[in-house]
Amino acid sequence: DLDAQLVRVIGDPDIRFREDPVRMMRAIEFASRLDFEIEAETWDAIIRHRDEILKASPTRVSEEILELLRRGWSLDAFELMVETRLLEPLIPGLYESLVAGEADYFWRMLEVLDRTIQSGRQFGDGVFWAVLMLPGFFKAIEQEEASRGERLRPGDAFGLVRDVVAPVAARLVFPWGVRHHVEQSLDALWRIQEAPSDRKTQWRLVFREHFGDALALFELHALSSGRNVERFKEWQSFSRRVQRQDEP
Repeated sequence: DLDAQLVRVIGDPDIRFREDPVRMMRAIEFASRLDFEIEAETWDAIIRHRDEILKASPTRVSEEILELLRRGWSLDAFELMVETRLLEPLIPGLYESLVAGEADYFWRMLEVLDRTIQSGRQFGDGVFWAVLMLPGFFKAIEQEEASRGERLRPGDAFGLVRDVVAPVAARLVFPWGVRHHVEQSLDALWRIQEAPSDRKTQWRLVFREHFGDALALFELHALSSGRNVERFKEWQSFSRRVQRQDEP
């Protein structure tokens, strides 16, 4: 029910959210898409029933999350999901990092993502899921490096990738192909942040199956964090040269 720029559930929101928990995500979607506020009673009901979202079909929940990212209004949507704590049962690691202020670049990354999508560019679903797992992945890298007392080599990150992806993939019941796609994209991203040791390694990385998604992630992170911008440009330029040489 849209009235006076408010989003509210028709009927008793407690009953509605128990009947269909996905309605909580729909309220978030309407508010972020239309730039409306969520009516107080509906807002409070989302907070009370946020854990009910885990009773909904994982496929439906995953699709709702992807729609927020695909349509170019993810920044407002995820801000609401944090404020209502609806993100907490879905991706607890991301929620904890954002509440603790450990990944402020994440908000700028969503802003860059929204602006890029609104300009007409498209990304695969693997990129969207990987964006949501970047804070947890970088945090795991930092903790591992602190434990070892040395910089983690590019090839040593895949175990950490799996540790970060596994709980989200289990909670939202990712198909194997989606999980594999996200894991490979994050691993490739970590590899291309380091300068390649030789030209052979550089070529091998460019021809990896998920290099394109890793480069898109690198771009989003570099533009939002201000880190490794020149390194991204180098990889982008090299990738374009390789593609021109590979054309018939």
